[in-house]
Amino acid sequence: MNRTAYKNQFNADHYERINFSVPKGMKQVIKDLAADKGMSMNKYFLFLVNKDQEGLFDNMQLAEKSREKGRKVQGKGKQTPGLSKEQLAILQKWIFTADKYEFIQKGGNVSAFPKCYLPELSALQSSIRIVQAGLEIAGQKGKDWIPCHALAVSGILVSDAFPCEEISYEQAIAYLRKEAVTLSDAAPRGVVLLTYKHVPLGFVKNIGNRANNLYPQEWRIRSGYLPETVVKVHS
Repeated sequence: MNRTAYKNQFNADHYERINFSVPKGMKQVIKDLAADKGMSMNKYFLFLVNKDQEGLFDNMQLAEKSREKGRKVQGKGKQTPGLSKEQLAILQKWIFTADKYEFIQKGGNVSAFPKCYLPELSALQSSIRIVQAGLEIAGQKGKDWIPCHALAVSGILVSDAFPCEEISYEQAIAYLRKEAVTLSDAAPRGVVLLTYKHVPLGFVKNIGNRANNLYPQEWRIRSGYLPETVVKVHS
């Protein structure tokens, strides 16, 4: 028996073959992780099993199962927090090329994450704690999903996803101080995107007699000083 035949026979007697598929891009990630430890891919998988860890190829499957569970009814008529198909369809209309993004719900917020970077996200999640992945686009308030400020100042917001209201310099400063802003009688009810000189500032929820300021509390202008003239910055 030659060496090759001996190795084949030895492997057949002592090992079992498992066939599995990994998401595109993950194969190289796993090979690199194995190389960092000076291991072959087979040895690296055995290492993970022996350490009772989940392989990277499982992480994405588990994440997908978690998202699916969030959309299913569990218990006695109660639904776990999740996006229905109708809600997802609404959020997808808010951003350009929505089909290129994975909508991830964490707590009461939904973020849009580029699908092309999901393998990298999965690899990072196995090693470190991710504080924020992707762009926060909506937060849940009761039964409604309210657009997040990050969406207003992002480059992926569809321009006509929300009605816009152009405001004055004084109104813009008041908004950025998170003060009450009064809109014109012609302003539509509901969520409105405020703009100054056609540059998006953020969202308000117009309820008629007033508009609830949705600007982040921690970002508000604290100074009471208001320049007499508008400072222009030229690029």
